[in-house]
Amino acid sequence: MKTLDEWTKYLEKNLSFPFDAVVAENQQYGPLDNGNKVKVHRISTEDDLFGIIVKVRFGRKKYHFPLNELKALDKESSNYKLLEDYTQWSPEDEL
Repeated sequence: MKTLDEWTKYLEKNLSFPFDAVVAENQQYGPLDNGNKVKVHRISTEDDLFGIIVKVRFGRKKYHFPLNELKALDKESSNYKLLEDYTQWSPEDEL
């Protein structure tokens, strides 16, 4: 959990909100599907199973969603690289 806390602090400081992202993982449950485009507004919490959870908007609805299942749409933005780095690190490896 300590590493997850450090990731959260680092991303809160370095990500530029809001930003556009796409759901990059197949979803077994929940309202969002692979390929859905969302707007990420902020980090909302940490979860020991799902890692960093962000507040997203899909259409008119708001959801809380695992950050590691999103990919920034703008490949030229610093957010793209930050999300790539975070998704390479797996919260389950540290717990």
